[in-house]
Amino acid sequence: AAHNILISFFPDLQPVFDLALRKSRDASKVKPIHESIAIAIGKATAVSLMSERLDDGSQYFIDYTITKEAPHWQPVPPDYNTIPTTPQWPFVRSFSGFPREVFRVPPFPAMTSKEYAVAVNHTMVYGSKKGSLRADYDTKTAH
Repeated sequence: AAHNILISFFPDLQPVFDLALRKSRDASKVKPIHESIAIAIGKATAVSLMSERLDDGSQYFIDYTITKEAPHWQPVPPDYNTIPTTPQWPFVRSFSGFPREVFRVPPFPAMTSKEYAVAVNHTMVYGSKKGSLRADYDTKTAH
């Protein structure tokens, strides 16, 4: 199912997905008859999932006006001309079945608040390239 779904979203990467599937099958110890059944189930599952997601909202594009005002998203170097690729994603029907509001992050504190200042200072102290207070482990895992 994953193979067919990935190809439907990323057709240019089909050779990569085909190779991964072939390697997975080669490593499998499943009997050919069982593999045939599994392939049929996978294809049917892919068709079912894709038809379920046909009108999930991901197909609609929402214009996003880039603003230099914080805290709005802004493109970063090296490509300042980047446009957001999925501004519609907050409106896409959830895969989980739960309402998407369940997964929403609470709003940021006001930029003039003490909580915001504390968060910015924390980011600057632990996120700076030189003189950071973060542990070596955190630096290594971030890179």
